[in-house]
Amino acid sequence: MLVEHDENGQPIEDVRILWECPVCKDYGVIRNWEGSDWDLSDIERDDGFWESETLNVHLSDEEYLAVREALADGRRLLALVIVAKAGATGPVVELTSSEMELLLKGVAEALKRAPLARRKPLQALVGKLTQALPADGSMH
Repeated sequence: MLVEHDENGQPIEDVRILWECPVCKDYGVIRNWEGSDWDLSDIERDDGFWESETLNVHLSDEEYLAVREALADGRRLLALVIVAKAGATGPVVELTSSEMELLLKGVAEALKRAPLARRKPLQALVGKLTQALPADGSMH
């Protein structure tokens, strides 16, 4: 949470989102987002997220934009993607194995109804998610 101060120097609690586009490098501040359609703060992570080892999947900017568009109507799945961190080569999604399985199923379903222009990055993402999952279901 970022705290601003009013003209009298008193703190004002103002939850803001600072954002930057990894593609065009545009940036800005989002205010008054709480309670909007884009407020995903009520979506909880997998129960084991904080205690479990997590898997990282590195996405291209094209894959990230395609999956965000494809999952825009699925709040739970969108919440898994929207928290991606900026990596050296693009967005990085950090997930537990159960979250990754959930996301993989969601992306596979989205792929079935995706427009042709978005299928290639979604197919690539299905491959990355599949490769990132341990074959035996255990985390290393």
